[in-house]
Amino acid sequence: MFSALFILTTVWSVFMEIQVGAQVFAENEEWIGEVVKVVRDTWSGEVKTLLVSDSTPANAQMFSVSQVLEAGEERIRIDTTRE
Repeated sequence: MFSALFILTTVWSVFMEIQVGAQVFAENEEWIGEVVKVVRDTWSGEVKTLLVSDSTPANAQMFSVSQVLEAGEERIRIDTTRE
C-alpha cells in the first residue's frame, strides 16, 4: 500500500510541474514546440493532455501524458512513437 501511494504521489508531482510555455522535445531531442494548453480532468484535476505548438496554430499537436518521458517546469521530453 505504501509503495503504491508513493508512486502515485511521485507521478502526480511530476505532472504538476508541466506549465504553459514549457519547451517540448522528442525522445531524440528534436524540438517540437511549446506547451500552449494543459488539459486537466474536470473532477480530479489530473493532467490528461498537452497541446503543443511551434507558433503556427495549424501545426498544433496534442499529446497524452502517457507519452511524457520527462517533465519539468521549462522542459518536457515526449515519446512521439506512442499515442
